[in-house]
Amino acid sequence: SNSYTPVHLLPPPECSGECAFVLSGLFNEAFAALDAKGQWNNQRVGPNTDRLARKPSEVAKASSDGGVSPIARLVTEVGAWKIGEQIQKLVFYKNGFVFVQAGTVQGTGQWSISSDNQIRLDVCRKIFTINFSGADPIKACHVAGENEGSFQASECAHEATMKALLPNRASRSTGPPLPVIISFAGTPFESEWDEGDVSSLPNVVKDLMGSGPWSWGGVMPLGFFRGGHLSTLWGDGKWGPVKDEATGGWSEDTIYMNFVGQKHIVKILPCHQFLSTRASDGEETKGWMQIPDKNPLEAHCPL
Repeated sequence: SNSYTPVHLLPPPECSGECAFVLSGLFNEAFAALDAKGQWNNQRVGPNTDRLARKPSEVAKASSDGGVSPIARLVTEVGAWKIGEQIQKLVFYKNGFVFVQAGTVQGTGQWSISSDNQIRLDVCRKIFTINFSGADPIKACHVAGENEGSFQASECAHEATMKALLPNRASRSTGPPLPVIISFAGTPFESEWDEGDVSSLPNVVKDLMGSGPWSWGGVMPLGFFRGGHLSTLWGDGKWGPVKDEATGGWSEDTIYMNFVGQKHIVKILPCHQFLSTRASDGEETKGWMQIPDKNPLEAHCPL
């Protein structure tokens, strides 16, 4: 547009990097100097930087009936998946990133919901669609028999079809859809909390579930999933809420993590960060949510 920037830019969002605060300060200093000389047009001022703010992105969009997509809930809550022998690990995160491991190759891509039962997977500059069969995919993850009705990630196995689409022509397939089995890729485990009353869990747990990808001291991916399933680069672990000693209720900013034989008490910090303290010796490790590169699998794509 033909408008001028406001003389005073609003501060960057709280979690912006240091460079954002430095740049906005330099701009404000320059704008004020120009305004003092009468060289700034205050009659044609455009919007301030708050107009640039974006809400956090989540791909768990509503389904056609107005509810949350069952496929989005399924893939982000369960944790690590595998597709036959081709993909050994596929981890979906609520913000639209996906971690992929196929053979010795691993990296990240993006995913989205195409329809109630279809996922679009964008990796290696290739596009794939995965179509789940059945109206209620989460029901397949419930244990039959004596414990019927209880959710168990290791029970999750679904018949699906997968096909590749031509780049830049997303409606054109490169061939017929292939039947596949998409199933839980982690180690079977007992749920760390009462699956019948997930709503009673503290917000810190509900917010972490399916979020990411997180890094542990710079090593990713780390993911928090339903039932206390913890997915790490070093193998599966467990996580869950801890009691607040002062109130006796659940803590709203602290969880525990158990992996590689060690227990860690983890305090969730602002700006998508955490500080972990190892219970055995007090060693501290920082972690944060990490935005991955878009096409790390491109050079050695296994798909």
